[in-house]
Amino acid sequence: MTEKEYLDRLFYNLETWEELEKMQGEEMTPWKRLRHAFKWIAKVCFILCPPAPNLIIRKVAFHPPKHCQYYFLIGGEPNKRRQFFDAKSARESINLTICLPHLLLPEFKNSDVAVQLLRTEVHLITSSNGDTLMAVYIRCEKSCRYKKSAPYILLFAQPNSSDVGSCMLTDPNLVDIADFLQCDLMAFDYSGFGLSTGTPTEKNVYQNIDAVYQYLIKEMKAQPNEIILIGFSMGTAVAIHLASREKVAGLILIAPFTSLLRVLGRKPHSSRTCCLDQFSSIDKASSVLCRTLICHGVEDVTVSINHSAALQSRFPNATKPFYLDKATHQGIYSARKMWDRVQQFLFHELGCSKKWNDPVKTKRAFVNCNF
Repeated sequence: MTEKEYLDRLFYNLETWEELEKMQGEEMTPWKRLRHAFKWIAKVCFILCPPAPNLIIRKVAFHPPKHCQYYFLIGGEPNKRRQFFDAKSARESINLTICLPHLLLPEFKNSDVAVQLLRTEVHLITSSNGDTLMAVYIRCEKSCRYKKSAPYILLFAQPNSSDVGSCMLTDPNLVDIADFLQCDLMAFDYSGFGLSTGTPTEKNVYQNIDAVYQYLIKEMKAQPNEIILIGFSMGTAVAIHLASREKVAGLILIAPFTSLLRVLGRKPHSSRTCCLDQFSSIDKASSVLCRTLICHGVEDVTVSINHSAALQSRFPNATKPFYLDKATHQGIYSARKMWDRVQQFLFHELGCSKKWNDPVKTKRAFVNCNF
């Protein structure tokens, strides 16, 4: 087993490996090697102490960005605007807007993200565990141009090391995805991620996506057959959980995995699920009845493509999977060929393109786009 494979297996964290690759590109002096060794010893101690299995698994599974590293909120009357650094404190405010401090950096000088933010709406949602969740609803460009809601809403479940703010700075970002797929999009932060309150656990993130789904149904007047779930990495387990319980329109999985311990143990086809395992998507796949598309990178060493193969055999209504050569775990997300396949899935297999010409029969048709 190579060093890279070992670290990916132990920490299941994309950002960690990026840091290591950066260090390998530098001249490794004895001092840098010692500092690097102490850094990893500290991380191992953090994960293994206290030696409680559930706590260890939680530390391996969740790596939220630093609080307010990527975004915060601004709200209030025009002449009394103030900043908010958690979702709960912003609940009573009006005119909430997401603010991305990274847009002030030179590399974002010519970025169109600031303009894209004009099509985002901030929503604060209460999860069943009492946590206040930060969510954004994005209207695609076609929705605003046609002055009606898109025929489908993408409910996006993010990975284990990002938040709504960082997802607005990726390539593609959330607005890019909505525009390219011609769907409105709802994204949210799990408990303990971004500005959402609480602590991330397997149970909590399942309750989180259920709360956002119910919010779309009850508050935004969406219908279950108008909602398409899309998950990336850890978000695939969250999306599969909801899809196994609700009759949604479709499911898109990017770099999915069978279960957490099957990733760490490199045994995606294991028939038995350990009692300590979490995010066991393999046990829920057979209950997912909607049309399902799986996308995976062939060179993914974080989550082997064999996980997708195992899941593919369990989904009763899966379309042909899309496996991309030379794509890694993170690289698959930014690959244009992958998004072309997702667009084809939406337009031709789910009929998104055709539905734009049909009248929207729900109350969402009367939502006004004031942008």
